[in-house]
Amino acid sequence: MKRLLLLAALLLLAAPLFAATERPEIISPCSSPSISPSDTLAVEGDVVVFVLNTGGFRPCAYSIFTTTPDVLSVGTPFQDANGYTYLNVVALQPGEGILMMTSSFFGATTTRQVSAVHVDTCAAGSHGLALRPEYGGVARSEVDISADVTGTFAGGLRWYVNGQFIFDGPTLKYTPPANGVYQLELRGESACGAVTARSELVVGGRGRGVRRR
Repeated sequence: MKRLLLLAALLLLAAPLFAATERPEIISPCSSPSISPSDTLAVEGDVVVFVLNTGGFRPCAYSIFTTTPDVLSVGTPFQDANGYTYLNVVALQPGEGILMMTSSFFGATTTRQVSAVHVDTCAAGSHGLALRPEYGGVARSEVDISADVTGTFAGGLRWYVNGQFIFDGPTLKYTPPANGVYQLELRGESACGAVTARSELVVGGRGRGVRRR
């Protein structure tokens, strides 16, 4: 009987201790948002809309800024009625704009580049491609043909021979397999649209081989 009374007394003394014990805090996982597009073209004055996505998790503390304030003006992220998060960025003037993100997770802070915006101008004469009317070559020998390029073609410069894509860049490197007249086309993609230049590669003289379009 004495043992039972002693046990009951101990339980009464220990009860406040158990009641005061704090439950461990449950930490909900968070995620730094991804941003898209990660690389895009724009024209001065454009408003580029970016989409932020945390994959369903709550966002960790973050901020988005630019290291090129003369090229880009960064707004404040906002949500629409459906809960999607967006960010408006204004292209101020031609140049390479960079977006950065600083995010914090459990006390650790990281900063990284999240997007590049290639800002161009569409003023008259700001983009151009020029080729000579004709180039010469020798069968089975590589030819290098360079274009005169005006402006920025952030979307790339692509060479086509007889309608077939051959090379990417301002200089065509091509080995004609046989004599003939080859149709050359250079296509450039800028933020203002496409520009095209055409020429011919004459191998072995005209009238020799097959001319294809």
